[in-house]
Amino acid sequence: MGFKPKNIILYPKKALKIIIFFFPLVFIFFILVDKIVFGPQNDFYINLASEDGFVEWLTVVFYFMSFIFSILIGKKIIKQKKNHFAVIYFVFSITFCLIAFEEISWGQRIFQIDTPEFLEENLQNELNIHNLPMFHMLRHFFSLLVSLTGFILWVFFTNSNKLKDTAFTKFFVPQGYVMSYFIPVAIFYEIILFQIHKYFEVVYVYLVQWPGTEIFEFILSVGIFIFIISKFFELKNQEKINSKG
Repeated sequence: MGFKPKNIILYPKKALKIIIFFFPLVFIFFILVDKIVFGPQNDFYINLASEDGFVEWLTVVFYFMSFIFSILIGKKIIKQKKNHFAVIYFVFSITFCLIAFEEISWGQRIFQIDTPEFLEENLQNELNIHNLPMFHMLRHFFSLLVSLTGFILWVFFTNSNKLKDTAFTKFFVPQGYVMSYFIPVAIFYEIILFQIHKYFEVVYVYLVQWPGTEIFEFILSVGIFIFIISKFFELKNQEKINSKG
């Protein structure tokens, strides 16, 4: 009948991309509906998104996985003798590891560690740096910068015939189906950094009000992991093609 077995994998790949793309949109919609129906500070939402809640621990897991796969990608890139790109992925891995440990306050609540005196200004009285007053808004800026960078790279590199086939694009430009993670996160942190929510109470109550940032930190962590894992499998597939060639 002219049917080729390899065609079997085409639909799941496309279907998976669709699921990946719509997940953050459905998740945000679900959260908003829950807050509208049951109140912006209902028990389910608070337990889901507060400190040591399900969302925060998932965020930590995704950053740890991004840490591991960034190292694996760096090793694969070294084999291609592009050491300067490998160094960037090793920097990524260190960054993701630090973020993960910061999220769980370096195991403070797990091991019942008291907050040291030199961190007494910590806004949540925790063993971490990102909640110190001088760094608190910087973490929002960092999230905005990462999400905007991902979006801008995708727009410019994938729509340029000269740039879309470069090594930089291959290693660092995210795929289109990850934009549903980066764009909502960018919008959310623009609202916070430009204080837009002060002028629209409904935006503050249903989107920003504590622990709203945990939701979008989670979405960003998932988007980063998908970007990292997809690059890993792209490189792995390329290695198979090269070995057969």
